[in-house]
Amino acid sequence: MFDAYHGLLQKLATQPHAWRQPLPTLMPPAQQAQRAQVNASAAPMPERCLDQLFFQQARRAPQAVALIAHEQQWSYANLANWSLRLTNAVLRHGAQRGDRVAVVMRKGPEQVAACLGILAAGAVYVPVDADVPAARLQ
Repeated sequence: MFDAYHGLLQKLATQPHAWRQPLPTLMPPAQQAQRAQVNASAAPMPERCLDQLFFQQARRAPQAVALIAHEQQWSYANLANWSLRLTNAVLRHGAQRGDRVAVVMRKGPEQVAACLGILAAGAVYVPVDADVPAARLQ
């Protein structure tokens, strides 16, 4: 990482036109190859989004276990209902399709329900660490 940073600084310092060029790939070739191999997939991408697949499963098997956390279990029906109540709250607060909604929570069932609810509202969730200092969060 430092070599890439150093090389970029050298280029910017010695080649004035470099400021107008797109950033080069900063990863070493071996890391680029590894990433390409890991991300290669022959499987087709689903036509639906995560929340659509979740709610489809909730309709198919409402009593099946969807989430296990802290020795508690939530069925698909329970988690779907919880998420849809949050969807309504997000929409009541004026969220529009494509809006980014921060989710400032610790990992757990509440975070899962919040993310599903935000997606169902057509918005995008942005997970934010709950331990971020308030000044940085603002």
